[in-house]
Amino acid sequence: MIEINVDKIAQEIISGLKATMAQKKRNATGRSSASLYSEFDESTMTLSILGGVFNDGKDHWQYIEKGRPAGGEKPPYARILEWCVAKGIPREAAWAIRTNIAKFGSPRKKGSKSIDQSKLGVVEDTMKAVEPFILKELDKQAQASFEATIGKQWQSL
Repeated sequence: MIEINVDKIAQEIISGLKATMAQKKRNATGRSSASLYSEFDESTMTLSILGGVFNDGKDHWQYIEKGRPAGGEKPPYARILEWCVAKGIPREAAWAIRTNIAKFGSPRKKGSKSIDQSKLGVVEDTMKAVEPFILKELDKQAQASFEATIGKQWQSL
C-alpha cells in the first residue's frame, strides 16, 4: 500500500491561501486566514481545506472567493464593524458601508461602482500556484512508499 502524508500538502495549500489573500489585499483583520484548517477522510481519501463560519452563520469564504453581488443582502454588521476598526475607519461608518456593499457589491475599486475582479479568485489562484508543489510532493511520497514496500518484498524472496 502506498502511504501519503497529506499534512504537508494541506499546510502548503493553507500557506498559499494566506499568501494569495495578502497579495490580493483580502485580509483586513486576519480572522479569515486564521480560521483555515484541514481535514482528511481516509475512507474517501478526501483532503478538505476549510475556513471558519462566522457570527452570521454563513461561510465567509464564499465572499472572499466570489465577492458579494450588487443588490444582494447586507453583510453582517459585526463583520463590517470589525473591518472598519482594522482599517482605522470610524465605527460610525460601518452601517453606511454595509448598506453600500448590499447596493453595489464588493470588493470594489476605490471610487467605482464595479466589482474589482483582481481581488477575486483567491482559491483558484492559490491552487494554480501550489499545484506543481502538490504533484511533486505526491510523486516523491509515492515513490518513497513504493520503494519501501518493494524493498521489503524483494528482500523476502
